[in-house]
Amino acid sequence: MPYWPDLLYTIAKCSFSRFVPKSNYALPNCLKYSGACITRNILQQSCSKKSEALMSHSEKKLSLNPFAFPTETDGQFLLLLFVVGGSTFSIVRQLLGVYTKISNELLLSFISLGATLFVFLWAHLRASRIAENESNRAGWQKLSTVEAIPSEQQSFDSFLAHLHEIRNCLPDVPKNRLCFLWSGKNRAVTGKAFGYRKKQFLLLRRGVFEAFIINLKTFETVLLHELSHIANRDVSKTTFSIQLGKCFNKVAVVITVFLNLFVFFHIARRLSANLSLTPLWDGIFLFGEINVKIVLLFLFVEVTRSSVLRVREYYADKRTAVWLGSANTMIEQIQRVAKARKNTGTYSWEGVKQQFRQRLAPLHPTNQQRVSALRNLLYLFEPRRATAILSGMLVGLSISSNSGWVIEILNQSIILITTLDTVTANSNNLLYVTFIFIFGFILFFIGLLIVMVIFGLLGAFPVAVTVGLQVQKAAFADQLLSKRNHLLPGSKLIEQSILLSIALIVGLFMNPTPNPVNIGTLAIGHPALLLSPIYALGWMVVFLLWLLPISWMAGRLYLSHRTKQPPSKNYRSLTTLSIFALIPIFNAMSWTHVIFSSLYGLPENLPGSEERLVGIAFVIAAWALSLILYGIVWAWGYYWLKRKKWLTVDVSHHSPPVWSVAPPRINLPKPLLIKIGVQNTPPPL
Repeated sequence: MPYWPDLLYTIAKCSFSRFVPKSNYALPNCLKYSGACITRNILQQSCSKKSEALMSHSEKKLSLNPFAFPTETDGQFLLLLFVVGGSTFSIVRQLLGVYTKISNELLLSFISLGATLFVFLWAHLRASRIAENESNRAGWQKLSTVEAIPSEQQSFDSFLAHLHEIRNCLPDVPKNRLCFLWSGKNRAVTGKAFGYRKKQFLLLRRGVFEAFIINLKTFETVLLHELSHIANRDVSKTTFSIQLGKCFNKVAVVITVFLNLFVFFHIARRLSANLSLTPLWDGIFLFGEINVKIVLLFLFVEVTRSSVLRVREYYADKRTAVWLGSANTMIEQIQRVAKARKNTGTYSWEGVKQQFRQRLAPLHPTNQQRVSALRNLLYLFEPRRATAILSGMLVGLSISSNSGWVIEILNQSIILITTLDTVTANSNNLLYVTFIFIFGFILFFIGLLIVMVIFGLLGAFPVAVTVGLQVQKAAFADQLLSKRNHLLPGSKLIEQSILLSIALIVGLFMNPTPNPVNIGTLAIGHPALLLSPIYALGWMVVFLLWLLPISWMAGRLYLSHRTKQPPSKNYRSLTTLSIFALIPIFNAMSWTHVIFSSLYGLPENLPGSEERLVGIAFVIAAWALSLILYGIVWAWGYYWLKRKKWLTVDVSHHSPPVWSVAPPRINLPKPLLIKIGVQNTPPPL
């Protein structure tokens, strides 16, 4: 399988995919030291006959433009923001529960939210200054100020001129904000695009200049790949993702240390007083479980962050292939890359991190994965298992972290009913009773509506911009493919729903704060554990019920868009519609999960019959209202799209729209004829 980054599916298979660290297009030594005597014609014919045959077959397939839709990098980046936010919120909430006596759920949520915003602000400030500081620390020079060796001056001037000509002819690449940097000591044929917001940098090492003289195709491929990152607008996302992960790790480590100090303090105090530790055993085991969950949150954030950094390489490779007019050249360069040696004999901390990177959270796809993605012209339109799993885990974490709101609403509804009953019984003024009832109901309904929207958005939005986007793209591609080659058959929708539901159940357990939801769902030894398959089945039905209209509507919606511009309005409309359609059924299933976990998750502390009846009535009313709202949203959306004539295309004619076809290749300028080669010392024989 070309794309296999998900952690849970790999563990379930009891094996790990071995990933190779980023190779950066490093050329073999024979290319670095061959000099000008090796002609470009010989190097251009080095691709094997097997790869040429494969590519000639793949070129006959439909080549769609993945950049007409929001890239998966954008979706993964938003997913990372939610993962870090939810993880920080959960850990801070646990710290407040240990060190403070605050019982108000709303106040705890506001304090935790403030700490979460601090992490994001800190990451933004670090990212703002890290790009410029990195270039200063490494001693890199601005390319325009570099003084070349006299014997290479003519070649270097031609190199600079050709570099700027290529930059100026590429669309979506900024002409003024891009600053070229130079590393004259490093002879690797690599580049590095980095920066943040308006400060964009592109580092070129000396090996790129040597490739310009020895093999122009290699030079153009490496340069275009790095410029693709800038054109894809993933440089700022990469920088912020890296800094956000570092800031989260530091905050989480500090909080974990304080949590464990609390335990050690109480243990030491009892030992110093010669008291038994028996009363503390339950608390010690609980803190051990909390530590395990915090470690899982560390892994969750790191795997999500690595997914952002990895998927952007596929889009950079694809844009490079589009600019070159074919993926053949890109594949040739990737296949020339020397395989990096794996460190398998060290037990140092660096060795542990390297093994973690290679096995669980690689920051760069392997060469084989990149080649497979380039050969499969519809690779970027296929739904990913890993995305569904990460999204489902995030939704579960969100439900568990915010379940206190639902429980608080249930408690307030009980108080409201009791108060109204008391007021009605003690008053004979019908007008006064009616006014109190209506006023109380309006306040309760407004608060309930606000919580429903916030709670629903926290769960629906991340799924809609990740899994929902992938389903939209696959459904559109299926309109142009034969039925046997469909990317989104019914079995794929069921698979995505199952992965989302199972991952959601696992995500509930990852919240470090014990609450009725994660205890009543995954508490080992509890009778409520038997309800977990029922919860998973219910969530699977919810997600399948949500994905079916999207898959049916997306293909027709995008196929009807016949202008030259990408269907950005169509995408925003369908995505917004899908979010509002998911919110009611998501809330209904979430509240069902939370309420039944509270009612039956703790057998030793079951609520009374009054609370149970109110909870069951609340669930029935929520489902009835949610299904009505779900149907209204889709019916109104279908009517609105038909009225705008966005669904009027004759789907029997499956001709691809102009905007969906990959753009033509870029006619790159030709450099001046170079007669002076690079002064190299040949390698020892």
